[in-house]
Amino acid sequence: MERPNFHTYVSQSYLFTFIRRRLIIILLVLGVIIVIAAPLIYYFRVSSSASSRQTNPGDKIVAKVGQENIYQADLDHYAVALPGLNPADKKNYFLPTLVSQSIILQGGAADGLIKLDSSVFNSPTKDYAKREQLVNETRQKVTAESEGPKGTVVAIWFDLQASPSAKLSYSQRQKTALEKIAASHQAVLNKTMTIDQAADNIRKDSSMAALDPHYKINASFTFAPAPAQAITTYPEFDKILDNLKANQVSDIFPAPKIVNSKETSSIAGYMFGEVTNFVDSSKVISFDDWFAQKKAIYKETTP
Repeated sequence: MERPNFHTYVSQSYLFTFIRRRLIIILLVLGVIIVIAAPLIYYFRVSSSASSRQTNPGDKIVAKVGQENIYQADLDHYAVALPGLNPADKKNYFLPTLVSQSIILQGGAADGLIKLDSSVFNSPTKDYAKREQLVNETRQKVTAESEGPKGTVVAIWFDLQASPSAKLSYSQRQKTALEKIAASHQAVLNKTMTIDQAADNIRKDSSMAALDPHYKINASFTFAPAPAQAITTYPEFDKILDNLKANQVSDIFPAPKIVNSKETSSIAGYMFGEVTNFVDSSKVISFDDWFAQKKAIYKETTP
């Protein structure tokens, strides 16, 4: 058998070492290139994306109303109904509508009638159906304001419908009801609690179930009647509330039991009310007047 040549082993070993070193160098160079190139690629992509967004025709601001920008996309949305309009005509046709919408929305939000977010306000991508719904809602709430008292009535009933588990007599239930509502009434008069807190305390009082199984529902209600509309089923109590001024509290009213739509001599419960606001006719405002006031606040400007 022929013996291996020592010089052949050396040559092969040197060759392998040489190749391995070259591969390591190549990999290191590639790694450096990747480390340097990755941030550059990311930068160019972000720049390209930002540039694309900036050049989107729909993002162009065509007007500003108060705190809201009106975009080309807004004009384009409404212009779908009239294809073929040039940019100037789009603006002439639809910008007044968009400006009016913006004034109504900002005025409604400022008065606490509605809430705004980017889905309907100050964005080139709006939910136009929702936006128009909020405009209509604001119109309705502005025109719903009418002359008359607005407030809350607190009530404790003890002879509407006796609880099946109640073992108290009529006189016992009446005495308990009067004591409880008298305490609430005095606290509201003394301003140690609001009328809403008084109603909440009644709802939290589980012993009330012995007087009225529906006491949580019947504990209170708010009122803001339209003209000539009754507040309660008791004209005498309604008259008392009508004559109260803002922040005044009525006396406790003994509510007669009603049978066949007629009041009886028997007492069914006790009530008192507070007028939290009273709108007189001189303060009732038409929508046109309201809009004129808001238009003076939220003015249109060009970019």
